Formats: sequence, C-alpha cells, structure tokens
Amino acid sequence: MGEIRYAFRQALPVMTGFIFLGFGYGLYMNSLGFSFIYPTLMALTIYAAR
Repeated sequence: MGEIRYAFRQALPVMTGFIFLGFGYGLYMNSLGFSFIYPTLMALTIYAAR
C-alpha cells in the first residue's frame, strides 16, 4: 500500500496538469460550438491510442 501512495504523490503534479489542460480544451471546443461529447470522445481516443 505504501508504494501506491508514493506513486500517487509522484504522479499528482502530472495529473493536475492534465486536468487543467483538459478543462481548457473543453472550454475552447465549447466556445467553437462543439457539444460536450465531441471533445470527450476525442480525448478518450487520442489518449487511449498512445
């Protein structure tokens, strides 16, 4: 259990960055007129392909 906590603490800054980037991307796509589902599907397929 200690290894999981250590890994989570080490990955937290990266996860926080992805959350802010994803939020900004969602707002940008919404301002362009896309619905909620399009950026969500694109993010899932782009990140899943790597």
